[in-house]
Amino acid sequence: MRWGTFCREFAGLPPDTAIGHLHLHVKGMRHAERFYCGVMGFAATLHYGPSALFVAPGGYHHHLGLNIWAGPGAPTPPEHAAGLKEYTIVLPGETELEALAARLRTAGVELTAGEDGLRFRDPSEIGVRLVAECAEV
Repeated sequence: MRWGTFCREFAGLPPDTAIGHLHLHVKGMRHAERFYCGVMGFAATLHYGPSALFVAPGGYHHHLGLNIWAGPGAPTPPEHAAGLKEYTIVLPGETELEALAARLRTAGVELTAGEDGLRFRDPSEIGVRLVAECAEV
């Protein structure tokens, strides 16, 4: 074991990393459910008491776990703290991407467009990137 390995700055996961599901700490369960189910279009698949909610599109058991296990209303971590900075949601196509973008704008969410997708911060200040799945050629 090389102890020096732990002192290097983490540069993030490889760009092609795919993760099956995420657990996100949110500031409040009701607000998170209204946003992720009402605006984003996920379906609630399981309420785990008052402290967690699992959501997914298309009848899957869950893609996102939303919880307050670090405490309700916990502050957003400092910018340089270890943790999730952003995650990407891949939508089936441009039509679905534009429909979600319209719902987000209607809900007052500020979107930033770039060459690599649309970005915004959810109500708990978690970074989200939206992209459309590319068609196979």
